[in-house]
Amino acid sequence: MFGCMLAPEVRRAARLFLARRYGCVSYRGSLAGIEHEVTHALCGVMAPLAQDVIALARRYNAITGHEILRVRLERVVSDMCCRFHIDCLDLRLLRTYVGPGVQWSDDDGATVRQTPREAVILLKGTHDPQWAATGRILHRSPPLSTSNGAVQGRVLLTIDGTDPCPDGMSRGTVAEG
Repeated sequence: MFGCMLAPEVRRAARLFLARRYGCVSYRGSLAGIEHEVTHALCGVMAPLAQDVIALARRYNAITGHEILRVRLERVVSDMCCRFHIDCLDLRLLRTYVGPGVQWSDDDGATVRQTPREAVILLKGTHDPQWAATGRILHRSPPLSTSNGAVQGRVLLTIDGTDPCPDGMSRGTVAEG
């Protein structure tokens, strides 16, 4: 995990993204294309959020070397992906700007941990060259339906590569238990 503290203007823009009901901003393409599209989609008062998304896309690109990325910034107001799972890709970057952070477990869900809001978490998937079933980390989105209305939603950033899987299968998730 890294990057737990956001600048106040990024926090404001993320809360505004949730309040304005943007839904989802999603792009697939080269880093340059994503920078252009995110800057265009999140302009004006949203510019600080766009800058943070772009900085994380650059960092992900530097770590993985993927030429084609998928960036998804979404407003989440219901339960999604609430089963523990492992992604069928090599590496996924997640940041929760607003709302509860990603939950994870290294013991098949017996102990549930939660990333701090605003933290960046990188999770290896089954297509990581060094992935092994032992020592794996499962993750899920925190269930919002059990918050009794205390949580109005989340703003979640997901960045991953979209290169074809070595086995030719499409990317997705593998549910556990």
